[in-house]
Amino acid sequence: MTDTAGKPVNQTALMLESGLRALMYCLHPRVIYLSLLPLLLAGVTLACLSYWGWEAGVAGVRDVLASWDLTQTMLDWMDRAGLSMLRVALAPLLLMLLVVPLVIIACLLLVGAFMTPSIVKLIRRGRFASLQSAYSTPWWQSLIWSLAATLVALLVLVLSLPLWLIPFLAVVLPPLIWGWLTYRVMAYDTLADLATPAERDALLRDHRRTLLVMGVVCGYLGAAPTAL
Repeated sequence: MTDTAGKPVNQTALMLESGLRALMYCLHPRVIYLSLLPLLLAGVTLACLSYWGWEAGVAGVRDVLASWDLTQTMLDWMDRAGLSMLRVALAPLLLMLLVVPLVIIACLLLVGAFMTPSIVKLIRRGRFASLQSAYSTPWWQSLIWSLAATLVALLVLVLSLPLWLIPFLAVVLPPLIWGWLTYRVMAYDTLADLATPAERDALLRDHRRTLLVMGVVCGYLGAAPTAL
């Protein structure tokens, strides 16, 4: 990868610089203000789910676990090992691990729809005042892209549920999945009104690994509330 002058670009240095600049922009009053809406919606959604659907959700997860031979074997092993308390806590823990990614995905879509255009304008005014919009992506194309990526992420979440019973994978898989979703949605929405479709595809292809790493890091940051 080279820049416009033909000089090679250090992908790692570019990623670190972009991450540092993004961290500094997080302290900008306008970015903080725009961040309150997804945070508020996430808090209200989790509170409503806890109040109205928690017991039914835990019962549903226990029924699903009881129907799987693999999980039943693991639960019987817990009983024999004297870990009955873990058996009781397994269903609530899995439900929380399932609900939090869904809320984070919903917030991610809200951020992509409402925050990203404003933040892109803010950065353009500050650092790229001369940058011209080469193309304006219709809103419905951006919506289809986000929904398609979301469906893929949800499908992978559902298919990977049995693997969440393995402690290490339960910590690794969810952040990886919504980290991938973060990369797909945010990169597209950021370039939606700046690059032509061909330019956008080229940038996503050339910087795929860097953007994926940044998305996964953001995914793990989003997983911090779940760990607590």
